[in-house]
Amino acid sequence: MSFTSTSAPPPFPFPNHPLLRFRIRNPLVTIKSPSEAQSRLQTIHSLAQWLDQIPGSPIPIGIDSIVGLVPWFGDLAGLALSCYMLYLCLAFGLPVWLLVRMLINVVLDAVIGLVPWIGDVADALFTANLWNYQLLEGYLRQEGVIAGGSPRRSWWR
Repeated sequence: MSFTSTSAPPPFPFPNHPLLRFRIRNPLVTIKSPSEAQSRLQTIHSLAQWLDQIPGSPIPIGIDSIVGLVPWFGDLAGLALSCYMLYLCLAFGLPVWLLVRMLINVVLDAVIGLVPWIGDVADALFTANLWNYQLLEGYLRQEGVIAGGSPRRSWWR
């Protein structure tokens, strides 16, 4: 009996798993038009950009890295701002697996930032908010919510 196949494997080990269909939506914010979706996506991009890499800055650090220099409080403030960005993303009705992937990035960013000095340097290099924006943008392009071709990078990273 042979198990070889010429077709590509499914993108997820369990293609009919309920987590692939279940979506989490913010009941307080609904997106009613494509222009509203584009505006929300631009807001999320601006927030991610400022948190991880201040636009026009010669040094690639963001507000998250600067605030993270204050022990504990700075890292918790960065975590709160990253969670606010995820809250804004919920208006698009994200599937659970994508939200979990984004939460893992945020939690890793916070844990890395807790390590004194070395964690602050690593936190500047670990741009979780920009990665989460790329995940969101790739997913929305694939679903056809926003216009455009294929995403700039694979959203599986």
